[in-house]
This record gives sequence, structure tokens and C-alpha cells, in this order.
Amino acid sequence: MEWSYEPLIVHRDGVIVYVNAAAVRLFGATSASQLVGTPILDRVHPEYRELSSGRMRKVSAEGIDALLLELVFQQLDGSNLNVEVQQTSVVFDGIPAMLASLHDVTAARQADAAIRLHSAALSAAANGIVITDAKGVIVWTNASFGAMSGYSPEETVGKTFRELINSGAQGPGFYQNLWSTILRGETWRGELVNRRKDGTHYTEAETITPLIGLQGAITHFIAVKQDLTERLVLEEQVRQSQKKWSRWGSWPAESRTTSITCWPSSSVRQNLPSRMRPQIHRGARGSSRFTPLALARPTSRDRSSPSRENNAWSRAR
Repeated sequence: MEWSYEPLIVHRDGVIVYVNAAAVRLFGATSASQLVGTPILDRVHPEYRELSSGRMRKVSAEGIDALLLELVFQQLDGSNLNVEVQQTSVVFDGIPAMLASLHDVTAARQADAAIRLHSAALSAAANGIVITDAKGVIVWTNASFGAMSGYSPEETVGKTFRELINSGAQGPGFYQNLWSTILRGETWRGELVNRRKDGTHYTEAETITPLIGLQGAITHFIAVKQDLTERLVLEEQVRQSQKKWSRWGSWPAESRTTSITCWPSSSVRQNLPSRMRPQIHRGARGSSRFTPLALARPTSRDRSSPSRENNAWSRAR
């Protein structure tokens, strides 16, 4: 038992009486003396002690092997370990006892948790994500790709992009460059026009990354897709607005002066410079009609001459 690769513990009446070297390493001890003589349940996580205790009583009473069970054990420093345990009745030093064979699956459970987390993140991603095999056959898509393309995951698995979303807008040379890039193990980035299930076209930005296996060969491709349709519409609206305002900015300066029609009082007319006083035209019924008054900055002559008219301009402004 001492040289077994599997951690082994012999316990009697709930107390550890023997551990091999692998068990010493598993629990983070430096010697067997740190474990021998201590309660076996001290090494079991509190949430699993009742279950473990019941299993030990059953094995002791019935003398049968317990089925494989996964429990959470604790190292001496309190760190948790996911351990598969199988217990059996034995005779140790001539006295009945129980032998627990342990298999550490902590790394496997952590990997499983990471995979679940990554899967949840990919599924919830705002961008469309598609995983294909090395031949470009789709093996997985997320919900965002479905919203973008109109295809459900069930409709995409086992198909290729050419079968589903190829719009024909890109020629053979485009795809030859794409495939030559990713088959070299490099990441490809670009924009292309694809076709939805309903036949409408949309523009997307796409990044395709090869996944390299342990043997150095490409096993899968991951495509990350972003629908650019709305962004392109907004950019076009901005360009049209810029064109409109550029035309406004190119008009002659005199066409951008503001004219208003007003009814100045006699006191205001007296204070206005003579060149700005509107001509009054009397109508047949005695009404007054005034020409529009152009509001503009004073000329250089007005600003340089401290005349009475300039003083009037300052007061009127």
C-alpha cells in the first residue's frame, strides 16, 4: 500500500491508523504523523461529514464495499479537494478496519467549472459566435448569431457558412485569402456582406481564429461576428449632414445676413446711422411700409470713425 499512486487511508472507529505517502501529499502534510491518530472526519468538509459518517457505518455494519462517492475533503491548511472515495472492510494489523481509496478530481472539477463559465459567457455574448470543425462545418452557435442571421442553433449545426449565409457579394478570391490565412494558423479579420434566412443582406465585421490541438494541428475555428448594419446607417446619416452643412458654409457671406421687418419709432430712427435708416413708403390708406433692415456688423470705416453715427450704432446695438 505504501507505494501505491492512489492515496490510501486506513481508519478504525473513525480514527486514522495509517496513511501512505500519496495521502500525505494529498492532504498537504509533511509526514504521516500529522494525520495518524486524528479523526477521519476532520479531513472531510463539514457539509459532507454526515453523509460520510453514514456511509462508514453502513460499510462497518454490513461488511460490504461502498459504491464510489464524490466528497469534498480538506487539506491541513483548509483548502478544499474534490475526491472520489471508495471504502471497503479490511483487516489491518490483525484487527478489522476500513480502507478508503481516494482519487483526487479537483483539477477535473475546476476544468468543468471553467468550461461551464466559458460556455455561459459565449452563449450570452452580444456578438455572434460560431465554432466550426477544421473543415468549416458548424458545431456550435450562440443566440446572438441566431438573432443576426435568423437561423436557430438546430438549423446551423452540421452546415457551413456557404450553405447558410453566403450572399454572393464576395468573390472567390476573397474566400481564398480568408482560408489561406486561417489554415496557416493565423487570425483573419475583415468585413463582408452576408445573407439572412429571410434573404435580406447585412454587413458584418468578422474575426476567425484557429484552435490548435495538442498534436499541433488545427482542430476548430472560432468566428466572432458583429453586425455593422445599424452603424453604417448612422455613418451615412452623419455624412449626409456634413454635406448639407458644408453647402451652407460655402454660400456667399452676404446671403447669410439676417433681414427683419420692423416698425422703428421716431426716436430710434433718429439715432440710427443714415445708411441704415429705412425708407418709409406711405400707402394709399396711410399705412407705413418699411424695407427689411439688414443686421450686420459695422464696417471698418464705422469702427474707426468716432462719428455721431457710430455712437448711434453703439446705442442701437
